[in-house]
Amino acid sequence: MEEIEDVKRRVADLAAAARDAAGSMDGDLDLLTRIESRLEKLSRLKRKYGGTLAEIRTLGEGLAAEREELSNLEDALGRRQKEEEEARSRYREAAAALSDRRRAAAGKFSAAVEKELRALAMEKARFQAVLDPAPEEAPSPSGLESVSFLFAPNPGENARPIEKIASGGELSRLQLAIQSVAAARPGGGERTLVFDEVDSGIGGRTAEVVGRKLKALAARGQVLCVTHVPQIAAVADRHFRAEKGQARGRTVASVRLLEGQERVAEIARMLAGEKVPETAVRHARTLLEAGRG
Repeated sequence: MEEIEDVKRRVADLAAAARDAAGSMDGDLDLLTRIESRLEKLSRLKRKYGGTLAEIRTLGEGLAAEREELSNLEDALGRRQKEEEEARSRYREAAAALSDRRRAAAGKFSAAVEKELRALAMEKARFQAVLDPAPEEAPSPSGLESVSFLFAPNPGENARPIEKIASGGELSRLQLAIQSVAAARPGGGERTLVFDEVDSGIGGRTAEVVGRKLKALAARGQVLCVTHVPQIAAVADRHFRAEKGQARGRTVASVRLLEGQERVAEIARMLAGEKVPETAVRHARTLLEAGRG
């Protein structure tokens, strides 16, 4: 009971102190009304424009600047026209420098790609990088001209755009030739490349050349190659076999990594067919050993 009485006295003292403090405050109902009105306006702005108050403030400042510019439209138009002319001048200067570099590089690049094509059993193919002047109505992201690649796979044929004349196998070898040239530059080749039918119509020494070029590209990036040629498969860092089988009455395709003796057997099968003699197995081991070097 003594503790309760003590607590009651303390509570009474606190209540008296609170009354005294409240009595000494000057109540300003007008200020409270103005604060509540402003908070309500801010809430409406957030509901209307979304975001935070900082974002709304930034929007307001931007609209104020736009209003100021529109109120002095003639001066603003003059400034914009001057800025446009300066930008066009910078564009023309940069585009002209790009054109000079393109003209200097086009012949060298075309010759380098043709050299690569000869190594890929396309001795008579012609490749040309052509600069076509762009319309002058407006600045273009590609500069003062567009670049197109023309290709003629056989003598006596007119060179035409690659996409209109090259077959699937020719496209793969063209891509390999172009990427081989590009990879020779610093920073070139750092990407994923996919080749299909790159081995179309080749074998023997040419297949070995293709394999070495693919391996060189793989040293700078990732190369995925679908091939039926053992000389190419043997130089790969990883060898996967695509298979088809039956499961629950349906045909199912799968891809399986081959390692160790399985890979030797697959290379031998690619060399000899279904019946694999011991000579094919020895040849497969030789190819794999050479491919690791």
